Parts: sequence; structure tokens; C-alpha cells
Amino acid sequence: MSKPNYIRVALEGGSDVSGRALARKLRVRAIAAAECDDCVEIDFAGVECASDSFLDELIGVLIAQRGKSWFRAHVALKNLVGHIRLDLLNVVRARLSEHEEESRLSSPAQA
Repeated sequence: MSKPNYIRVALEGGSDVSGRALARKLRVRAIAAAECDDCVEIDFAGVECASDSFLDELIGVLIAQRGKSWFRAHVALKNLVGHIRLDLLNVVRARLSEHEEESRLSSPAQA
């Protein structure tokens, strides 16, 4: 059994991970692990393909909810292959743009 502060994505979902349900489960575990141990390592060793929806739900939502500073301080991503790293950067960028736009629209207008 893995340590609670160490999440092996391939053990949970195989070499090709997709879908928001698995990503949501791993995100909840990551938050709990970070709160208990201050830091969580999410290891992508063995993952050859990850869908945008999986990456968004696991990492994009986490960063949008907790913030970039919290993420940098509490989460370490390991063994991301190049194309997954690029996909991750794209989905996080899109998620944060969407999150910032929602925040801007929900803020009262400045006089």
C-alpha cells in the first residue's frame, strides 16, 4: 500500500488515464495528504497518456481551488513525460483563465 502522501497515478488508473471521476478521487486524496503531511507527491511514472479532462480535474481544479502558491508549496509532480507536461500546462492555463474571468465577472464593478 502506498504512503498517504504519495500518489501513483498509474497504479490507480493504468498507463492511459482519463475521466473526471478518477481524477476527482485522486485530487481529494492529494488534498487530504497535503493537509496531514504538508506535502504530497503525485507520481506519473508509467502513465503514457492522460486526457485533458483528467489533468484538468486533478491539477487544474486543485490550483483553481487552492491557488498557485499553495500548489507550489504542497504538491510535487513527478515523472511527467513531455507531451503530458505540455497538455497539463495548457489545461491549467485554460482553467486559470476561466477562473479569473469568473472572478472578474462576479466582482462588483469598481466606480
